[in-house]
Amino acid sequence: MGRGRGGSAAALHRLPADLKVDPDTVELEERFSRDMHGIGHLGTGNLEVRITSAADFEKASPLIRRAFEAA
Repeated sequence: MGRGRGGSAAALHRLPADLKVDPDTVELEERFSRDMHGIGHLGTGNLEVRITSAADFEKASPLIRRAFEAA
């Protein structure tokens, strides 16, 4: 059985989400969010958030809501 992206156990505890939110409108935080402009990726948006804990989920919730409302 595979262990997800990258094959490491750590990948099982991380949920990356590409959101249709302009990264210029968000204060980026290392290891939580990053600007995906100009990075070759097959995602739906230019802001990647990495959810690794319940606190990260709470922090990401407004951004996720914003992406859905803009769709």
